[in-house]
Amino acid sequence: MQAEFNLFSTQEMRDTEKGAGKLMMMNPDDLVDFQNHTFIGISQSDPRYTSLTQSIKDHGIMEPLIAFRNERDEFEIISGHCRRMIASDLELDQVPVLLKNVDRNEATIMMITTNLERRESILPSERAKSYQLLLETIENQNGKKLDEGKYDRWEKLAELLGVGSTTLKRYIVLNDLTDELMNLVDIGRIHLKPATVIATLTEDTQNLVYQYFVETGGLSNKGVTPSHSQAVVMKELEKTLKDSLTFEQVCEILEKPKANQKTEFKISQNMYRNYFSDCNNQKDIEREIIKAMNFYKKYKDQISENEAGMEL
Repeated sequence: MQAEFNLFSTQEMRDTEKGAGKLMMMNPDDLVDFQNHTFIGISQSDPRYTSLTQSIKDHGIMEPLIAFRNERDEFEIISGHCRRMIASDLELDQVPVLLKNVDRNEATIMMITTNLERRESILPSERAKSYQLLLETIENQNGKKLDEGKYDRWEKLAELLGVGSTTLKRYIVLNDLTDELMNLVDIGRIHLKPATVIATLTEDTQNLVYQYFVETGGLSNKGVTPSHSQAVVMKELEKTLKDSLTFEQVCEILEKPKANQKTEFKISQNMYRNYFSDCNNQKDIEREIIKAMNFYKKYKDQISENEAGMEL
Protein backbone atom coordinates (compact mmCIF):
# COMPACT_ATOMS: atom_id res chain seq x y z
CA MET A 1 0.00 0.00 0.00
CA GLN A 2 2.70 2.49 0.92
CA ALA A 3 4.44 1.98 -2.40
CA GLU A 4 1.28 3.12 -4.16
CA PHE A 5 1.13 6.25 -2.04
CA ASN A 6 4.58 7.25 -3.28
CA LEU A 7 2.67 8.71 -6.23
CA PHE A 8 1.83 11.60 -3.93
CA SER A 9 4.95 11.85 -1.78
CA THR A 10 8.04 13.99 -2.10
CA GLN A 11 11.55 12.64 -2.64
CA GLU A 12 12.29 13.49 0.97
CA MET A 13 9.41 11.30 2.14
CA ARG A 14 10.51 8.46 -0.11
CA ASP A 15 13.98 8.72 1.41
CA THR A 16 12.61 8.44 4.95
CA GLU A 17 10.62 5.37 3.96
CA LYS A 18 13.89 3.74 2.88
CA GLY A 19 15.22 4.08 6.40
CA ALA A 20 16.41 7.71 6.66
CA GLY A 21 15.51 9.55 9.84
CA LYS A 22 17.15 10.37 13.11
CA LEU A 23 16.95 7.75 15.87
CA MET A 24 16.78 9.39 19.29
CA MET A 25 16.15 8.42 22.91
CA MET A 26 13.41 10.65 24.34
CA ASN A 27 11.33 10.98 27.47
CA PRO A 28 7.84 9.66 26.56
CA ASP A 29 6.26 12.66 28.29
CA ASP A 30 7.99 14.94 25.76
CA LEU A 31 5.92 13.43 22.93
CA VAL A 32 2.42 14.63 21.99
CA ASP A 33 -0.42 12.67 20.39
CA PHE A 34 -1.07 13.00 16.69
CA GLN A 35 -3.43 15.81 15.80
CA ASN A 36 -6.84 14.54 14.61
CA HIS A 37 -5.89 10.92 15.18
CA THR A 38 -8.54 8.70 13.56
CA PHE A 39 -7.88 5.52 15.55
CA ILE A 40 -8.96 4.76 19.09
CA GLY A 41 -6.21 3.91 21.56
CA ILE A 42 -6.26 1.08 24.08
CA SER A 43 -7.28 1.36 27.71
CA GLN A 44 -5.74 -0.35 30.74
CA SER A 45 -8.67 -2.79 30.78
CA ASP A 46 -7.90 -3.94 27.24
CA PRO A 47 -6.18 -7.36 27.06
CA ARG A 48 -3.79 -5.90 24.48
CA TYR A 49 -2.59 -3.40 27.07
CA THR A 50 -1.70 -6.20 29.48
CA SER A 51 0.06 -8.19 26.76
CA LEU A 52 2.06 -5.25 25.43
CA THR A 53 2.95 -4.10 28.94
CA GLN A 54 4.38 -7.51 29.80
CA SER A 55 6.33 -7.57 26.54
CA ILE A 56 7.88 -4.16 27.25
CA LYS A 57 8.74 -5.23 30.79
CA ASP A 58 10.45 -8.37 29.49
CA HIS A 59 12.16 -7.07 26.38
CA GLY A 60 11.90 -3.30 26.33
CA ILE A 61 10.52 -1.37 23.35
CA MET A 62 11.84 -3.36 20.40
CA GLU A 63 10.37 -1.15 17.66
CA PRO A 64 11.01 2.62 17.85
CA LEU A 65 8.13 5.04 17.95
CA ILE A 66 7.86 7.29 14.91
CA ALA A 67 7.42 11.04 15.30
CA PHE A 68 7.91 14.33 13.48
CA ARG A 69 8.51 17.91 14.55
CA ASN A 70 5.21 19.72 14.05
CA GLU A 71 4.31 23.34 13.36
CA ARG A 72 4.57 24.22 17.07
CA ASP A 73 8.04 22.68 17.33
CA GLU A 74 6.64 19.72 19.28
CA PHE A 75 7.50 16.07 18.76
CA GLU A 76 4.24 14.62 17.50
CA ILE A 77 3.73 10.86 17.35
CA ILE A 78 2.97 9.30 13.97
CA SER A 79 3.13 5.70 15.18
CA GLY A 80 3.48 4.28 18.69
CA HIS A 81 0.77 5.92 20.80
CA CYS A 82 0.12 2.71 22.76
CA ARG A 83 3.83 2.14 23.41
CA ARG A 84 4.22 5.73 24.62
CA MET A 85 1.21 5.34 26.94
CA ILE A 86 2.58 2.15 28.49
CA ALA A 87 6.08 3.62 28.76
CA SER A 88 4.63 6.54 30.74
CA ASP A 89 2.61 4.17 32.94
CA LEU A 90 5.78 2.17 33.63
CA GLU A 91 7.60 5.46 34.36
CA LEU A 92 10.30 4.77 31.77
CA ASP A 93 12.70 7.67 31.39
CA GLN A 94 13.47 7.10 27.72
CA VAL A 95 12.01 5.41 24.65
CA PRO A 96 13.53 5.01 21.17
CA VAL A 97 12.02 7.43 18.65
CA LEU A 98 12.65 7.63 14.92
CA LEU A 99 12.29 11.29 14.02
CA LYS A 100 11.01 11.75 10.47
CA ASN A 101 11.65 14.88 8.45
CA VAL A 102 8.14 15.18 7.00
CA ASP A 103 5.41 17.80 6.87
CA ARG A 104 1.86 17.58 8.19
CA ASN A 105 0.41 16.05 5.01
CA GLU A 106 3.12 13.40 4.77
CA ALA A 107 2.83 12.59 8.47
CA THR A 108 -0.94 12.19 8.16
CA ILE A 109 -0.62 9.77 5.25
CA MET A 110 2.00 7.78 7.19
CA MET A 111 -0.17 7.68 10.33
CA ILE A 112 -3.25 6.40 8.47
CA THR A 113 -1.57 3.88 6.18
CA THR A 114 0.55 2.48 9.02
CA ASN A 115 -2.50 1.87 11.19
CA LEU A 116 -4.53 0.39 8.33
CA GLU A 117 -1.72 -2.06 7.61
CA ARG A 118 -0.79 -3.07 11.16
CA ARG A 119 -4.00 -3.17 13.16
CA GLU A 120 -5.66 -6.56 13.48
CA SER A 121 -9.13 -5.11 14.02
CA ILE A 122 -10.43 -1.74 12.87
CA LEU A 123 -13.82 -0.29 13.80
CA PRO A 124 -16.11 1.00 11.02
CA SER A 125 -15.91 4.49 12.52
CA GLU A 126 -12.10 4.35 12.40
CA ARG A 127 -12.13 3.33 8.73
CA ALA A 128 -14.72 6.00 7.90
CA LYS A 129 -12.72 8.82 9.52
CA SER A 130 -9.40 7.54 8.18
CA TYR A 131 -10.56 7.20 4.57
CA GLN A 132 -12.12 10.68 4.66
CA LEU A 133 -9.01 12.28 6.20
CA LEU A 134 -6.74 10.45 3.75
CA LEU A 135 -8.77 11.73 0.81
CA GLU A 136 -8.66 15.30 2.11
CA THR A 137 -4.93 15.10 2.90
CA ILE A 138 -3.91 13.80 -0.52
CA GLU A 139 -6.02 16.48 -2.22
CA ASN A 140 -4.55 19.15 0.06
CA GLN A 141 -1.07 17.87 -0.75
CA ASN A 142 -1.71 18.12 -4.48
CA GLY A 143 -3.68 21.35 -4.30
CA LYS A 144 -6.51 19.82 -6.36
CA LYS A 145 -9.21 17.17 -6.30
CA LEU A 146 -8.05 13.59 -6.59
CA ASP A 147 -9.28 12.89 -10.11
CA GLU A 148 -7.77 11.20 -13.13
CA GLY A 149 -9.76 10.97 -16.34
CA LYS A 150 -12.56 8.43 -16.04
CA TYR A 151 -12.02 7.94 -12.30
CA ASP A 152 -13.80 10.07 -9.74
CA ARG A 153 -12.05 11.01 -6.50
CA TRP A 154 -13.36 8.05 -4.50
CA GLU A 155 -12.57 5.51 -7.20
CA LYS A 156 -9.00 6.77 -7.48
CA LEU A 157 -8.47 6.56 -3.73
CA ALA A 158 -10.02 3.08 -3.72
CA GLU A 159 -7.49 2.02 -6.35
CA LEU A 160 -4.62 3.34 -4.26
CA LEU A 161 -5.89 1.64 -1.09
CA GLY A 162 -6.59 -1.63 -2.85
CA VAL A 163 -10.26 -1.75 -1.81
CA GLY A 164 -13.46 -1.69 -3.83
CA SER A 165 -14.78 1.76 -4.70
CA THR A 166 -18.26 0.80 -3.44
CA THR A 167 -16.82 -0.27 -0.10
CA LEU A 168 -14.80 2.93 0.17
CA LYS A 169 -17.84 5.10 -0.58
CA ARG A 170 -19.89 3.29 2.03
CA TYR A 171 -17.31 3.98 4.72
CA ILE A 172 -16.92 7.63 3.77
CA VAL A 173 -20.70 8.14 3.78
CA LEU A 174 -20.76 6.80 7.36
CA ASN A 175 -19.20 10.09 8.45
CA ASP A 176 -22.68 11.64 8.06
CA LEU A 177 -24.11 9.41 10.79
CA THR A 178 -24.78 10.91 14.21
CA ASP A 179 -22.29 9.85 16.89
CA GLU A 180 -24.93 7.71 18.60
CA LEU A 181 -25.74 5.74 15.44
CA MET A 182 -22.06 5.42 14.52
CA ASN A 183 -21.51 3.78 17.89
CA LEU A 184 -24.28 1.29 17.08
CA VAL A 185 -22.48 0.45 13.83
CA ASP A 186 -19.23 -0.10 15.76
CA ILE A 187 -20.87 -2.55 18.17
CA GLY A 188 -22.72 -4.38 15.39
CA ARG A 189 -26.28 -3.22 16.15
CA ILE A 190 -26.55 -1.68 12.66
CA HIS A 191 -24.90 -3.37 9.70
CA LEU A 192 -22.79 -1.45 7.19
CA LYS A 193 -25.15 -1.57 4.20
CA PRO A 194 -28.27 -0.16 5.92
CA ALA A 195 -26.08 2.26 7.87
CA THR A 196 -24.94 3.91 4.64
CA VAL A 197 -28.58 4.62 3.75
CA ILE A 198 -29.47 5.81 7.25
CA ALA A 199 -26.48 8.19 7.01
CA THR A 200 -28.27 10.01 4.16
CA LEU A 201 -31.34 10.71 6.30
CA THR A 202 -31.80 14.06 8.00
CA GLU A 203 -30.29 14.42 11.43
CA ASP A 204 -33.78 14.64 12.97
CA THR A 205 -34.79 11.30 11.44
CA GLN A 206 -31.49 9.73 12.52
CA ASN A 207 -32.16 10.88 16.06
CA LEU A 208 -35.59 9.19 15.90
CA VAL A 209 -33.98 5.96 14.69
CA TYR A 210 -31.70 6.09 17.74
CA GLN A 211 -34.72 6.84 19.95
CA TYR A 212 -36.37 3.70 18.56
CA PHE A 213 -33.30 1.69 19.61
CA VAL A 214 -33.47 3.16 23.10
CA GLU A 215 -37.19 2.55 23.60
CA THR A 216 -37.18 -1.00 22.19
CA GLY A 217 -34.08 -2.18 24.04
CA GLY A 218 -32.06 -2.26 20.85
CA LEU A 219 -28.94 -0.98 22.57
CA SER A 220 -28.56 -4.44 24.10
CA ASN A 221 -30.83 -6.58 21.93
CA LYS A 222 -29.14 -7.80 18.77
CA GLY A 223 -32.54 -8.59 17.27
CA VAL A 224 -33.33 -4.91 16.83
CA THR A 225 -31.37 -4.29 13.63
CA PRO A 226 -32.73 -2.18 10.73
CA SER A 227 -32.53 -3.96 7.39
CA HIS A 228 -31.31 -2.34 4.19
CA SER A 229 -34.83 -2.41 2.74
CA GLN A 230 -36.26 -0.68 5.84
CA ALA A 231 -33.59 2.02 5.56
CA VAL A 232 -34.48 2.52 1.89
CA VAL A 233 -38.18 2.88 2.77
CA MET A 234 -37.32 5.62 5.27
CA LYS A 235 -35.20 7.37 2.66
CA GLU A 236 -37.94 7.21 0.02
CA LEU A 237 -40.55 8.48 2.48
CA GLU A 238 -38.32 11.43 3.36
CA LYS A 239 -38.05 12.25 -0.35
CA THR A 240 -41.82 12.11 -0.73
CA LEU A 241 -42.50 14.24 2.35
CA LYS A 242 -39.52 16.52 1.68
CA ASP A 243 -39.07 16.56 5.42
CA SER A 244 -37.92 14.49 8.38
CA LEU A 245 -40.06 11.56 9.49
CA THR A 246 -42.10 11.40 12.67
CA PHE A 247 -41.35 8.90 15.41
CA GLU A 248 -44.57 7.03 14.56
CA GLN A 249 -43.46 6.66 10.94
CA VAL A 250 -40.03 5.39 11.98
CA CYS A 251 -41.63 2.84 14.32
CA GLU A 252 -44.08 1.66 11.68
CA ILE A 253 -41.28 1.02 9.18
CA LEU A 254 -38.86 -0.62 11.60
CA GLU A 255 -41.53 -2.84 13.18
CA LYS A 256 -42.58 -4.46 9.92
CA PRO A 257 -41.29 -8.04 9.72
CA LYS A 258 -38.14 -8.40 7.65
CA ALA A 259 -38.07 -10.82 4.74
CA ASN A 260 -35.77 -13.17 6.64
CA GLN A 261 -38.12 -13.14 9.64
CA LYS A 262 -41.15 -14.60 7.79
CA THR A 263 -41.74 -18.14 8.96
CA GLU A 264 -42.46 -20.99 6.56
CA PHE A 265 -44.48 -24.03 7.58
CA LYS A 266 -42.89 -27.28 6.45
CA ILE A 267 -43.87 -30.92 7.00
CA SER A 268 -41.47 -33.78 6.66
CA GLN A 269 -42.31 -36.20 3.84
CA ASN A 270 -42.21 -39.08 6.31
CA MET A 271 -45.13 -37.53 8.18
CA TYR A 272 -47.60 -37.35 5.28
CA ARG A 273 -46.64 -39.76 2.51
CA ASN A 274 -48.69 -42.67 3.93
CA TYR A 275 -51.85 -40.54 3.56
CA PHE A 276 -51.33 -39.74 -0.12
CA SER A 277 -50.39 -42.99 -1.80
CA ASP A 278 -52.71 -42.21 -4.72
CA CYS A 279 -51.15 -38.80 -5.41
CA ASN A 280 -48.63 -38.66 -8.23
CA ASN A 281 -46.86 -35.35 -7.58
CA GLN A 282 -46.31 -32.56 -5.05
CA LYS A 283 -49.08 -30.32 -6.41
CA ASP A 284 -51.65 -33.14 -6.02
CA ILE A 285 -50.54 -33.59 -2.41
CA GLU A 286 -50.82 -29.85 -1.74
CA ARG A 287 -54.37 -29.78 -3.16
CA GLU A 288 -55.41 -32.71 -0.99
CA ILE A 289 -53.94 -31.04 2.10
CA ILE A 290 -55.90 -27.86 1.38
CA LYS A 291 -59.11 -29.89 0.99
CA ALA A 292 -58.44 -31.65 4.30
CA MET A 293 -57.81 -28.31 6.02
CA ASN A 294 -61.07 -26.91 4.66
CA PHE A 295 -62.99 -29.92 6.02
CA TYR A 296 -61.22 -29.51 9.36
CA LYS A 297 -62.10 -25.82 9.50
CA LYS A 298 -65.79 -26.58 8.85
CA TYR A 299 -65.65 -29.21 11.58
CA LYS A 300 -64.14 -26.72 14.07
CA ASP A 301 -66.71 -24.08 13.11
CA GLN A 302 -69.54 -26.53 13.63
CA ILE A 303 -68.24 -27.48 17.07
CA SER A 304 -68.01 -23.79 18.01
CA GLU A 305 -71.63 -23.22 16.90
CA ASN A 306 -72.84 -26.23 18.86
CA GLU A 307 -71.01 -25.08 22.00
CA ALA A 308 -72.47 -21.60 21.62
CA GLY A 309 -75.99 -23.12 21.31
CA MET A 310 -75.55 -25.17 24.42
CA GLU A 311 -74.53 -22.08 26.40
CA LEU A 312 -77.70 -20.32 25.33
